[in-house]
Amino acid sequence: MAVPRYNLCTIWSKGATDPYTGLETLGEVRVYKCAVKRGGSTKLADRTGSEFYPSSTFWVRLSDLVSGVHKEPSESEIIAKGDHTGITTPADVGAEGIRSVTVHDHLKFGETESYTIGTSA
Repeated sequence: MAVPRYNLCTIWSKGATDPYTGLETLGEVRVYKCAVKRGGSTKLADRTGSEFYPSSTFWVRLSDLVSGVHKEPSESEIIAKGDHTGITTPADVGAEGIRSVTVHDHLKFGETESYTIGTSA
């Protein structure tokens, strides 16, 4: 049986680059139930294999999507604790860049996949 998740987190994908300002716009917004840990001494590794201590660690399950359309989290996205669907500036709510995503396949247990997401400030 899956561990229940009580917190919510918002993941923003990056959109297109504004041709006038050169700034990246926000893409799709997704809200999941999640578990969150701030700080800690557990090392994670990013896509290049570099180890780091995450600022925050989020545990998200595909089946715990609250709103939006599911897309596997990636290193180019940003995440924050809480439901921030209407926010246009994620930095205002303490959003952090995703640095590492680990996918866990739970098919043999009859459950959907889950993700361990490590951030860096």
